[in-house]
This record gives sequence, structure tokens and C-alpha cells, in this order.
Amino acid sequence: MSLRLRLTLLYTSLLGGILLIFGSLIYLLVGAFLLDQFDRTLAQTVNGILANSRVSTVGELNVLTLPSLELTANVYVQYWDRQGRLQMVSPGIRDFNQPLDSANLMSAKPIYRDVYIQRTHLRVLTVPVVVGERPAGVLQAATNLTIMDTIRSTLLGLLVFLTAVSMILAAAASWLSIGQALSPLETVTETAAQITRADDLSRRIPYSGPAKDEIGTLIRAFNRSEEHTSELQSPNTNS
Repeated sequence: MSLRLRLTLLYTSLLGGILLIFGSLIYLLVGAFLLDQFDRTLAQTVNGILANSRVSTVGELNVLTLPSLELTANVYVQYWDRQGRLQMVSPGIRDFNQPLDSANLMSAKPIYRDVYIQRTHLRVLTVPVVVGERPAGVLQAATNLTIMDTIRSTLLGLLVFLTAVSMILAAAASWLSIGQALSPLETVTETAAQITRADDLSRRIPYSGPAKDEIGTLIRAFNRSEEHTSELQSPNTNS
């Protein structure tokens, strides 16, 4: 593998690694931001319901009278009593009589969880309802995460596409620039081969680039070596 190709692969890999890290951070931050917005919406919905609810004095104070659940189409609410019976449900899911999050239906503390119901991705907030110091039931609010999944999927595809295009452009630019930078070395190799074949120590390597860079230093050292060798052989030739 040539030096030019190795350097091209190195620069392209470095750029790809940087873009991968940067793209991953963007993807994670956008996902976290969107999820936080959905969580805030659920929390505000639950707090609004509980703030406008009334507790009945019947029995063991375990009956919660909820306000109208005519919420937005993207928020679904269920209220389950402590016996696990569905007491109230928002209009959008009246035909669904299963818990939005069955795993946390008896949770003793508020908890967020992602669930899939009939292939629909939902974010569910489960909040225990406590009257005084006694549990009265559980309130579950859910919102559809399809929009978030679509945004994240689109963003991921865009990041992958931009990364691939950037790496291709970087590889092409690196190949051309490295080839231009290393072209004097090809001249060095060709001139050295001609000197060896013709045994002509008077030949010198032309170089028009910066005199103080690595290649310029190498060519000057080579030319000086040829001059020194030529001077050493001149007396032997005259004799």
C-alpha cells in the first residue's frame, strides 16, 4: 500500500470518526430534548387533572372524581382504582380497556416508561393517587411517540448521508492534496534512478516548493550529498 493511499485512508478515517462522534451527540441530544418535551406534556396533563379532581367521602376514600378528560388527541388518560378496575378513560381510547402500562399499574411512585401497544410507540406516565396517606388508585397518561420516532429516523438518515458524502469528498481532496505534496518525492526517486543508471553525479533535483519544509530539506540534503560525492570523485577522474 502506497504512502499516498495510507495517508488518504488515515485522514478520511479521522474525519469519519469525528463526524460519527459529532453526529451521535446531535442524535442523542435531539432525542433527549424531544423526549423531555413529551414528558413535560404528560406531567402537566396529570398535574392539571389532579388539581381539578375531587375525592369522594364514600367508603375508604378510594373513589376519585375526575374532571372532563376531553384532552388533546395526543394525550390519553386512564384512571384505575386500587382494586385494579378501570374507572375513567379519555375519549380517544374508550375501546381500550387494558392498562396503558400494565407493568407499573401498581407502582408506588411516579414512573415514565416506553411501551408498544398494537405496534404504536407510547410514552406512559404512571402516577399513584394518594388520598391523605392512603392509596386511592393510579392515573396513567400516555402520548404517541410516532412523531419523535419519525424525526429521529429522518435525522439519523440525514446524518449518515452527510457523513458518507463528507468522507467521500474528504478522501478525494486528501488524495489530490497528498499527491501534490508528495509529487517532489517522485521526482527524487526518478532523478536518483537516472543518476544510478547514467552514473552522472552532476545531475541535481529541481525543487520549487518551500525550502524549509520536510521535502525541501530532503532534496537539499540529497543535492548536497551528490555535490560532495562529485567533489570526492573529481581528483580521481583528473588523475
